Amino acid sequence: MMRLKSNITELLKFWPVNFVLSIALALVAITGFFTNQYGIYALKRLVYVLPLAFLTFGFLCFWLNRVFFPFWTKINTSQKWQLILISLLLTLGVLWMRPLPMPDIKQEHSLVLSATGDKRDQSQGSLVEIRSIQFLNGQPLLNESLNKTSDWKWADGIFYSSGGTGSRLEINGRMPAGVLLDLRYFNQGGKLQITWDGVTQDLDLYRSESATAPLVFRGNNWFNLPILEFAEVLILSFLYLTGLLGALLLSLAAFQKISGKYFSTALFISLVFVVVL
Repeated sequence: MMRLKSNITELLKFWPVNFVLSIALALVAITGFFTNQYGIYALKRLVYVLPLAFLTFGFLCFWLNRVFFPFWTKINTSQKWQLILISLLLTLGVLWMRPLPMPDIKQEHSLVLSATGDKRDQSQGSLVEIRSIQFLNGQPLLNESLNKTSDWKWADGIFYSSGGTGSRLEINGRMPAGVLLDLRYFNQGGKLQITWDGVTQDLDLYRSESATAPLVFRGNNWFNLPILEFAEVLILSFLYLTGLLGALLLSLAAFQKISGKYFSTALFISLVFVVVL
């Protein structure tokens, strides 16, 4: 009984570090699974972080206290710095290939679409067709939530208009992450004016062959968020970076422990292999 108690005490010796790292690693796993192609994940998905962190905590207690920390105390300072610097470089490489994911925090936005009724000479019409409108977290905008003038029609999830005086398809309010428009370019395409948060751009939807293309409008900069939401994004980003760096550092330490004196050669070959792929 005393031996069991001693083992448990030893495993829980660095429990605050293990606890934070467990949450950070779980956050990396959950956001990696649920982040979409626009780098956005739904905040509601974070409900899975704590159960996964609970499962990870026991493994980390064993791994850190029985394997990592004893190994870390035996290697010299230059080797420690080597592992840390390589982990940092790998972290930057991962962030370069897959930027920091962002939660779908709601922000105040305004989107106004106007079918001008104008067209280029080659076009056979002035039709503006929007195949879909959705938030960047994947949530669709319902037809009922949009304010529109009589020239805008809706059928089978598609909004379309040939233009009209004062044409407006509009939504205002708190939107998660931003908005994604799926526009159709075709031989009857007309001109569309889009105003996002007061900034206007004009698009010509004429193409000789039909094609669709997404148009993305993102949310505000971090620093323009209200203080509480800014703090939320800051904490989640810190935990994500901690988890990513921790995972790479622990993996490199395990790699060095296994490869021993051939660590540098094995690491170089592995990095070349990854870059080539």
